[in-house]
Amino acid sequence: MPRWLRDNALTVTMFGAFLVFLVLQSVFGWQTHNEELAEFGAAPTSWAAYLGSGHFMESVFENWESEFLQMGGYVLLTASAGRRSRSRSPPNTRTPATDGRHRQAGTRSRLAKQTLYGLPTYSP
Repeated sequence: MPRWLRDNALTVTMFGAFLVFLVLQSVFGWQTHNEELAEFGAAPTSWAAYLGSGHFMESVFENWESEFLQMGGYVLLTASAGRRSRSRSPPNTRTPATDGRHRQAGTRSRLAKQTLYGLPTYSP
């Protein structure tokens, strides 16, 4: 595997998934649009013509709007809940010298840096 691909595996995977889902949304939206046109007796449009239509643009931006709204709400609620829980947490009384688990945590974090959901990642 080329180094560039290994270093950017997560980015390549996410952009690939984005393109696949966008194409699927366009195909299914095109079919729905042609069914709506057939109900009114109009001629169906080609897929290329559908990609430039307002119906496709509207469906894509409605989908993105709802996703950004959900993600924004999730981020705000998570930040709010995290801030509240930190103030109520008991103080950490363990010291690294008395805690025998600190060596295992180093091994786990090194493994976590090497793989992310089974995808190889770059670790300097």
